[in-house]
Amino acid sequence: MILALLFASGLFFAAWPHAMREAGFSSGTTLMMYGLVSCVGGLAWMIASRSLPELHGRPLAYGLAGGAFNALGGLLFAYVLTRRTRAELAEDVMILLIVQVALNAAWAAYQSGAVSWRLAVGTLTALLTIVLLR
Repeated sequence: MILALLFASGLFFAAWPHAMREAGFSSGTTLMMYGLVSCVGGLAWMIASRSLPELHGRPLAYGLAGGAFNALGGLLFAYVLTRRTRAELAEDVMILLIVQVALNAAWAAYQSGAVSWRLAVGTLTALLTIVLLR
């Protein structure tokens, strides 16, 4: 079930930048559309699952920090996606995903306290992939 959800999530995450690019919005409107629809959907989910009481203390602080990181990344990516061609945007999405994978791998290595040879080679391969896409 998790794999199917991840696949569906990847499909939607891959599609949204292209739909936004085709809309022809400015970067600010693009970010607002992304944020507004996400906020309405998230609020509906919170109400339906009765999880509003979670919004307090340390979880709220971490949630706000995560939201701020997401907003900054969204702002930067909205600027990029409104200025690229269809083909360039596809390359940019691949670079974005490679950076995310590499950073999450580095975080996992930090958390486990060890860097394996596979992680090192994978990171170098990721950097090479970015270079080749540019």
